[in-house]
Amino acid sequence: MNRPVSENTLKEAKSFLCWTVFKHLSVQLIPLRDAVAYYYPPKNHFHSIIVFYDQQQMEQSQALFLLFHEAGHITQWQELKKRSNQEKFIEFMNLDKSPEKQKFEQKAWLSGRELLNLFLRECNYHVTNVLEQYDIFAEKCIMSYKDSG
Repeated sequence: MNRPVSENTLKEAKSFLCWTVFKHLSVQLIPLRDAVAYYYPPKNHFHSIIVFYDQQQMEQSQALFLLFHEAGHITQWQELKKRSNQEKFIEFMNLDKSPEKQKFEQKAWLSGRELLNLFLRECNYHVTNVLEQYDIFAEKCIMSYKDSG
């Protein structure tokens, strides 16, 4: 069965990330006009992701992709924490357009892709070309950090 990425899919992805993958994660899904997302490193032991999305749209793949990208940042945070190097994470988050920022964001997109693939398999979702669509969207986002100078 093939189905679109709906608002319900976003809610199921939120539950999957909060209950199955990360035990200290808070996700807020906030309806707005355009999809946008943010990741906040943990305060009081919780990671936070906020996804703004257009509730009027039937197709929510962009918001879903952003949710999993931001979850990819959690993986980066955890890796740097193991090496006691969280300051490096903050440094990368604060970079503007540069090859280093592109590489940092690309790693988050790749980690997010792995999490999305796990979600699709575990929840038995059959959405046509969702991983290919994720890759195309990720590449556009990564290119937005290209230094124009």
